[in-house]
Amino acid sequence: MSYAELSDNEIVDIIIKKDKEAYEILVQRYQNKLYAYVFRLTNHREEATDILQDVFLKAYKNIKGFDTKKKFSSWIYRIAHNESVNWLKKNTRYKKQSIDDDENKIDIADSSDLEEEISNNHEKDDLMNKIDLLPIIYKEVLVLRYLEEKSYEEISIIMKKSVNAVGILLNRAKKKLAEVYENV
Repeated sequence: MSYAELSDNEIVDIIIKKDKEAYEILVQRYQNKLYAYVFRLTNHREEATDILQDVFLKAYKNIKGFDTKKKFSSWIYRIAHNESVNWLKKNTRYKKQSIDDDENKIDIADSSDLEEEISNNHEKDDLMNKIDLLPIIYKEVLVLRYLEEKSYEEISIIMKKSVNAVGILLNRAKKKLAEVYENV
């Protein structure tokens, strides 16, 4: 059986126990997905490449600390998320919006058409241009959910928010995105 046929967590076990070169399999599996994610957050091609190198380096250095009972993809996306946010903080007038004030308030946008458009792969560039107009907190959650197709649970881990907070955040993000569509 080749490494390519193994699960991420099985490869991590191999890396930790005997074969550090097996890490290249994980890099190959996640390189394009993570690059797309980092680029969508930062909107800078060259910086996304640099950030991605940092992500893989940090993951490699900390692989022994990874809990193989958890999902590797959530772990490495969390590293990518942190590195992207750190870059944004250093290089833009980034202001992370807090939803803590309204944690118990649930805004439900009437957005069935919007969800259909997000799920539809047509006009993805136009969609990304509109998502780029949103505050980073909304951009992150929309990219993770609809472009990276992560579950609420995975987004919860990546963004370090409760599953309920992810739902609230998604509803607010969709509402804000609908406003962008109305104003364009």
